[in-house]
Amino acid sequence: MGMYDQIKDTLFCPFCGEKSNYFQTKDMASMLDCWTINEIIEFYKKGEIIEIYNECEKCKKWISINLDITRLKSTVSESKVKRK
Repeated sequence: MGMYDQIKDTLFCPFCGEKSNYFQTKDMASMLDCWTINEIIEFYKKGEIIEIYNECEKCKKWISINLDITRLKSTVSESKVKRK
């Protein structure tokens, strides 16, 4: 078992809807750092994909989410545009 980074945002299991406060990834620095998804969006470059994963404590299914930084950055920048 190696080192990893932790995602400290609350996400939901796509299978049963249970909240989870613990996801991890080995696609970043793997230095046992804690990140939010917004921090990942700010720090990583467009074109990168960060996989975060966890096993749901309730239904025991494996959850794997690919964060596409290009799509996330464009979504965040669109939400900051003021609508008239």
